[in-house]
This record gives sequence, structure tokens and C-alpha cells, in this order.
Amino acid sequence: MSNRLQDQRKFGNSLPCFAYRSFAVFAGIVLFANFGIGMRKTNAASHSTVGQITQQEGEGELYYTYFDQKIPLTQQTNAIAVEFKPAPRASTRSLSAPQPLHLQLQQELQRGSAGTRSLNSTAGLKVEVSPLGENYALVNVLASSRGASVNVAEQIKQKSYVETTLPVLSRSRTASPSPPEEVIVLPNEIMLSFEPGISDQEKQAILAEQNLEIIRPVRFTPNRYLVSSKTASGTAVLTVTHQLNNIAQVQSATPNFLQSLPQQEVKQRRGDAEMGRWGDGEMGRWGDGSRRIFMHDGEIGTALKNPLASLLKTEITKRQHNFFPLQWHIDSAPLTICLNQRSDYAEPLLDYLQQCGEDGKIQNQKLAKPRTDIQVTAAWKNSNQGRDVVVAVIDSFLETTHPDLADNIYQVGNIPDKLPGEVSGWDFVEEDGDTGISPEEMQLLGSKFRDAFLLDDEALQQKYPGIFDKVRFYYSDYSEVEIANEVRSTLKNRHVASEFHGTQVAGVIAARPQGKSGVVGIAPSAQILPIRVSTIGVGIKPVHI
Repeated sequence: MSNRLQDQRKFGNSLPCFAYRSFAVFAGIVLFANFGIGMRKTNAASHSTVGQITQQEGEGELYYTYFDQKIPLTQQTNAIAVEFKPAPRASTRSLSAPQPLHLQLQQELQRGSAGTRSLNSTAGLKVEVSPLGENYALVNVLASSRGASVNVAEQIKQKSYVETTLPVLSRSRTASPSPPEEVIVLPNEIMLSFEPGISDQEKQAILAEQNLEIIRPVRFTPNRYLVSSKTASGTAVLTVTHQLNNIAQVQSATPNFLQSLPQQEVKQRRGDAEMGRWGDGEMGRWGDGSRRIFMHDGEIGTALKNPLASLLKTEITKRQHNFFPLQWHIDSAPLTICLNQRSDYAEPLLDYLQQCGEDGKIQNQKLAKPRTDIQVTAAWKNSNQGRDVVVAVIDSFLETTHPDLADNIYQVGNIPDKLPGEVSGWDFVEEDGDTGISPEEMQLLGSKFRDAFLLDDEALQQKYPGIFDKVRFYYSDYSEVEIANEVRSTLKNRHVASEFHGTQVAGVIAARPQGKSGVVGIAPSAQILPIRVSTIGVGIKPVHI
């Protein structure tokens, strides 16, 4: 197999495939709506198209078809997407950057007419603005302000740093779902694939006839371009896509949606919530009776005896690692046996596990329940733990400098078709060789992380009213203090930590701990090739894939 996409025919023409010699590919959690991205027309002569999206003439109905099944779309009335004007990028990645534009927009909309060029006075709106990557944002107009939001799009367009506003769609049948469902933003961008063998002159003729201009060719896929309409905007872009799919020389045409899929909210019973939360140093049970573990922040300095040293045939055996007994997916026996024998929940968990191991309680013990691990330790005894295997992690941020990953990041080396600046993987969102976080992205996430710790409850609610509304929806019996604590947890975990899903996935695969607080991957001798395709806010565009 050649260095790049020579074996693409195995996968059809829908998605690029990374073929770095015999590398395995591990896809992280990257979710899509079923738009049939890049799929071929089932019959060009009959104009029946897989993945076709259209607006029915006369009725204003929005929908897409997936294998001839009609899937309705609804334009949201309580949400507007914003595209910001391009801003100069920092030359290097550091920890400092100007205030994110989505925060500036939120502050100006909440204040009212301040910061606009409009001569008309406008009242402040109760809105929440969330980033969708660096160049886009989602403006949610909250319930108490929807009556005053008729002209909110015009207010937004008055901002000097705003390029345009964009429609927000969902597969919901209602225009104002509560709580918010998936978000599908429709920019003026279309993924256009021509049939093989079409000449450049024919391509240009089609582009001119349809009033399209090329934004750029799509890498690694011949005859595929990212294009925009010179005349259409908003939901009319869907109609342009439909017209393109009726052209015989066009293989497929799909809107380049920016999609954000909010994580599922999980409602706990109040009794469970009162038993403790992460960081409380407690042990509780979920609603189904299964156990849940909470750790004190100060516990990570405790050294644990574990079976790692006798299993791994590498230099890792010389170290002890705090979290190995908690990695139940690798070996569930130590944790299960010790927890079943635990009676004093006042003692910190890791202290208890340390003592449990020293007392020999897990020796010659048989599990009362079936194992819940994937029996990695048994595989380690009969393998080289992933040596000479390279795994491509196609996901979000992947911090190549993380201590547990740094030694296992694949170096591309000298290959004929190496991209400029490519060293170890590629960032398809920012089009560079650094899959880690940029200064602008650090500012986006850092502000939320700081707010979770530093803002008092009143200031937190003023800045994040939408999250407060959502928590109240799911936890109707919570007090105001409990709601604020849940919002802080949401900011720290769902809004910040989850953005580093690529780093987490890489750790599960091939972490190689450098200290006592590290974790061990299931193949600690494998190498990781980072591929970033997801923007902040879990924003995904087909062109990135």
C-alpha cells in the first residue's frame, strides 16, 4: 500500500482514507447526521439522489432524502448561527490570545445597542453565544427574550467583526425544541464531486451556469471541490444542491454542513446525587444499583502496588502507577474484589485500595461476578504490546506533548507526498501539522474553565443562562445552589474536558506512563498518528473528513 490514498477504491469516493503503510485506523467519537455525505447518485438518469436535500417548491418544506427516505428538517426560530470575519492567526501556539469573538458578541447583545452602528436604540437580550470552532458561533435566544428577538439577526449583522448570519436547522419537527436538540448550521458551502473523465472546460461551464465559485479543491480526492454560490444564501443553498444533483456530469453535491451534537443529558435521581459527586471522595450507587467511584483531588500522590510490573515486558515495569488498579477495562479483578470487601466509605478510595493490595486481600480470590475487562493482561503475556503498529486517531484535540503520549507519537519522516509542516499527523480544521490546541482555542476553553471556579453563582448565571435553564429542565427538584454546582460541573467536563476526546482516546490505546499518576494504554508500545477533524463545540464539516 502506498503512502497516501492509493487504496481509496476500497472505500468508494465518499471519504478520504489515510493509508500510512499498514497503519490501523481508530476513529474517535465523531458523529454525523445521515446526510449521505459524498454518496453517489443511485441513478443519474432518473435524478434520484442519495443524500439529496431540497426545499419543496411552494411549501417551503425543508428535508433531505436518505436512500429514498424523506427526512424533514426544521429551521430553528430561537437560534441563529454567526460566521465571523477572518482574523489574523497567531504565528505560534501559546497560552495568550485576544478575547474570543463569541464572548464579545454575547456581551454586546446582552448590553443592547452598545457596540453597533445602528442609530436605533435596542434593548439588551437574554442570549447565550457558544463557539462552533473559531470562525462560527451559535446564538441561542432564551425564552424570556424571544419576543424582543425579531431583529436580533439585524443587530448581529451590524457588528464590524461579523461576516454573515446563517440558518440553523435540526431534524426536530418543532421550531423551538426544549431542551435543544442537534444543531445543523448551513453555510454557503457545497461539496461538489464531478464524474470521472469530465474535462476542465466542462467543469468551468457547470460552475458558470450554476453561479458557483471554487473555494478550494478537496485534498486527496480527484474531481472534488468545495464551492459556494454567488447568488444564493440561507436555505436557498439547499435548492442549489438539488439542482446540481440533476446534472449528469455531477457525481454528488451536498451542503458542507457544520454540525454540533450536544452530549446527552443524564438525569440522576435526587437520592443518588446526594450520595456524592466527582471530587467528593465518596462512594455511591447509580440508579440501577451499580457502584460509582468518587476520588479526592489530593489522592493522586499515593503509590499503589499492582500487577503491572509482572505483566509488561518493557521498561514500564520499573514504575508503579496510581491509576492502574482503577483501569477496570484492562483488569477488573483487583478493583472488583477490593470494592466488594469495602465497608468503611469514610476512608479515601485510593488509600483503601493501597491497603487492600498490601494486605493481600486480592490474592487467590475468585470473582463472584463475571469479569468486565477485555483481558488485556492475558494478551500482554503473549504479545509485544503493539510494537510496530501505528494507530491513526481521527478525532478532536490530541496533545502530542502529553507526558503519557509523547514517547509514542509517530514521526512521519521523509515521504514523497509530505505536507508542508507535517511532522506527526495533520490538523484538517486549521490546515497545519499541529493537532494540539491553538491560542485562540485555549482562550475559548480557558475562559469557561476559569469561570467554573472563579465566578460566584449570580455572575455564573448571568454569563451562562442557557446552561442554567437546561439544568433546571433536567433537575427540577434541585436547589439554586445545586443547580449552580451542576453548571460548574458541566462547564468543566462537557464544555472543556470533552474537547480533548482525541487525547483521551489516544491514551486508552497507547498511553505509556512517565510518572506515578499516569495511565497505561492497552497497547503501550504502539504509536499514535494524530488526525484532527473536529472543531470546538463538536463542530464537524464534511470537508474536514
